[in-house]
Amino acid sequence: MKKTISKFEEECASLEKEIRKIDKNTAVDGVINPQKYLNLPIDKPRILWVLKEPNTEGKTGAGWSYQDLFSINNLIAKPELLGIQTLSQVFYVSYSILNNFMEWEEVPHKSRIETISIGEQIAYININKGLGGIGTVSDKKIEDEYLKYRDILKEQIDVYNPDIIIFGNTLQYFDEDVIDLKDFIKDSIVTDKYKTTYFKSDRRLMIWAYHPGARANTISQKTYFDEIVSISKKWWESRK
Repeated sequence: MKKTISKFEEECASLEKEIRKIDKNTAVDGVINPQKYLNLPIDKPRILWVLKEPNTEGKTGAGWSYQDLFSINNLIAKPELLGIQTLSQVFYVSYSILNNFMEWEEVPHKSRIETISIGEQIAYININKGLGGIGTVSDKKIEDEYLKYRDILKEQIDVYNPDIIIFGNTLQYFDEDVIDLKDFIKDSIVTDKYKTTYFKSDRRLMIWAYHPGARANTISQKTYFDEIVSISKKWWESRK
């Protein structure tokens, strides 16, 4: 039975409270706009991004949320946020997937309202939900934060029930009780010197990709986009 919007909003609100209970210095993440996420047309997949920790550049103190950060009004008021590569890549890739797997050259510029609005149609979570940092973070820190937030991470994935999960260099931190891969087929796509691994079943696609903020000498933004979009398109169309 399809979940009602009121029930879904209640579950999302409950998760936000659980996150705040563990640490007041949190950047609350999750579904950005429950109504827009749950009410996507059946021909569009629900997308969840899983990254390491918040970028706290320009943010101090406690209590901010991705629901506010990704809101259309906030992004219109603060266009400089779209200069953050992680944010723009998440929006570009998500826009393509939710618009018939549009090619890189066809996606509207990140300043366009239709591109900005995609933020309200996705889910976005970090392993570390406390105040993060800027730049590279150690594996040890993320492993420790995973143990701290493990139960909430599992509940978020269960409640949001995405069709496509994009792990931005984060799948390696999850244990099998949270991400069980035994019923998934492992595959990969090779583009030039890059290889992106993914796991697929009839019900879900999980992509183990680079972080969306990866530097150009690691992988170009276009190659990153092309790999994720092509994997998603092939899987989504195979289910029809």
